[in-house]
Amino acid sequence: METYGRNSSDNRRNNRGRVLQMVATGRCKTRQELVSTMGLTKMSISNIVAEFLEKGILVESGKNQAKRFGRRSVNLDISDEAPKVVGILIVRDRVEAVLCDMKLRIFKRKAEKLKKPDEKELINIVFSLVDEMLEFDSNVVGIGVSSLGPVNHETGVILKPPYFFGIQNLPVAKLLETRYSLPVRVHQDNQSGALEEYLYGNGRGHENLMLLGIERGVGCGVIKDGAVYVGNLNLSPEIGHVSVDYKGRRCVCGNRGCLEMYVNSEEMKFLLEKALGTEGTLEELYAMDETEDVSNVLEDMLERLSAGLSSMINLMNLDLLLLGYDGVLIPEKYVNRLERRINERLFYSGIMRVDVKKPFYGKDAQLLGGACNILSAVFNGDIFI
Repeated sequence: METYGRNSSDNRRNNRGRVLQMVATGRCKTRQELVSTMGLTKMSISNIVAEFLEKGILVESGKNQAKRFGRRSVNLDISDEAPKVVGILIVRDRVEAVLCDMKLRIFKRKAEKLKKPDEKELINIVFSLVDEMLEFDSNVVGIGVSSLGPVNHETGVILKPPYFFGIQNLPVAKLLETRYSLPVRVHQDNQSGALEEYLYGNGRGHENLMLLGIERGVGCGVIKDGAVYVGNLNLSPEIGHVSVDYKGRRCVCGNRGCLEMYVNSEEMKFLLEKALGTEGTLEELYAMDETEDVSNVLEDMLERLSAGLSSMINLMNLDLLLLGYDGVLIPEKYVNRLERRINERLFYSGIMRVDVKKPFYGKDAQLLGGACNILSAVFNGDIFI
C-alpha cells in the first residue's frame, strides 16, 4: 500500500504538509485514517495534529459515528481561521483573482478584462486585484499565479506568449514578492489546472493525467507520476503544436498543421457559424449539435483531437484526459466519442485505457490552479505554516 509520510525528523516539514493535504482534500478525516494512509506512527500524527490544533489551522469537528465499539474517532477539518491563499489567472482576455482556503472554498473573486495593456498596465491590474483579496482577508500564506504560457516556473517569468499584446519576459513572481513579501509560485495555466484537478477534482486517484485547455490557443498541463511534468528548461509540454497534418496550415510556431490551428475556440466558432449561416456564442453553437452541419464540424474536430492526443498519450502513458476551458462546452456525447476514438488509436489498446472527462471545477480549474500552486508548496513542506 502506498503511504505518504516519512518517519524521520529530517522530513517533519514534509509530514506536516502531507497531513494538511490529506485533511484539506478530504482523503482523511481522523487521526487513525492519517496513520493508515501516511504510514506514520500514532505519536507522530498526534504531535502534528496537536500543533495544528494549537495554531488554529485544524479543528475537531465532531465525532465519527461509524465506529461501533470503543472510543469513537474525532473528525478533523480545516479551520475557518486557517491561512487563506490568493490565486491569480492571467490569460489573453482577462486577469482574474480568487481568495480561497485550503479546501478550495471561495471567499472572494474578481476579474478585470484586458484591453491591449502594456506591461506596466497589466501588472498594475494584477496588483489591484491582489490588493482587493488582501483587504478582504490579510491572513494569506502566499500568492499563486496561473498564466498563459510559455512560463518558466522556476523563475516565475512569463516568457513570450503569442497574441499577448507584445508582453514578454515579465518577472511576475519577483514583482509580486517585492510588493507583498509573500511566497509566490507561478505555473502555466493548464499545468496549474491539472494540479488542481489532481489534488481536488476528477484527477484524484490518477497519477498520470493531462488537462487540455481549448481557447484561442490549445495548451495542456500534465501530471506524471504524481507531479507536475516540466522539461529540463522548466517549460510545460505543448500539445497544441503537435502536427496533425504535415502539409497543413503554417502555424505561428513555424510548424505546419498544428493541432491548435484546427480546434481552437475561434476556429470552431467560425466553422460552426459558417456551417449554420448564423452567429452565436460557442456554447449556443455547440448546443445545435443535433443538426447535421454542426455534427460534421464536431466529427472533424474529434478526428484531429484524437490523432494529436493519442500521440501524446502513447508517449507518456497517461490514463486520464480532462477537457478544460471551452472544452467543457463540448456536448457529452462527443466527449464519449472522443474517449472511444483515442482508445482505439492507442498502441497499447486493450491493455491500457484512457478516461476522458471534464474537470470537476469546469472553467474554474485554471483559476483555482493558481491557488493550488501555493497549496502544493505547503503540502510538500516547501512553505511552512
